[in-house]
Amino acid sequence: MLFTTFASLTSTFPRLLRLFAVALLLGVPGSPAMAAAAVPWHAGLAEAQRASQISGRPTLAIFTASWMAAAAAIDRTALASEEAVALVTACYEPVCVDVDANPEATRRAGVSRVPTACVLTPDGQVLSKFELPETPAEFVAAAARAAQDAAFATATAQSLPRGVTIDQSRLPHLSGSDSAFGGAE
Repeated sequence: MLFTTFASLTSTFPRLLRLFAVALLLGVPGSPAMAAAAVPWHAGLAEAQRASQISGRPTLAIFTASWMAAAAAIDRTALASEEAVALVTACYEPVCVDVDANPEATRRAGVSRVPTACVLTPDGQVLSKFELPETPAEFVAAAARAAQDAAFATATAQSLPRGVTIDQSRLPHLSGSDSAFGGAE
């Protein structure tokens, strides 16, 4: 079983890295075409989850609030770099979720602070969660780690016998209790 899990992980994670590399190569850093690129946001959580089922990429749900100034500035702060846009585009089905307009989704994801990013399976299970960093470099590090955790969780779940699940809260790197960089602050 360990070999199956490792084999699944090694086939899934390199695919994510290849997607990320291709996204970076599609534009020359600093070019006008790349500078104008933006995250292709889905209109709602249900739409993002349907796209996730089709693409096989997890949903990146960024929980914000309309009354929060930082929520309107996400594209100009955390997602202001070509690398951040490329990572989100290659590895996720992205959506912004307003906590006031979607209290049930907010409760199910266990979001208590905004802005928070959650990586979700197509059926809404939280794979990873992190507070949204303010800088693009911190966002890329946190989102790449979350993509890695999601790929591991997916590969592990696919290799388990039917009906057997993993209690992700017992895995510190998936529980959301650690910092965005994988350790205690």
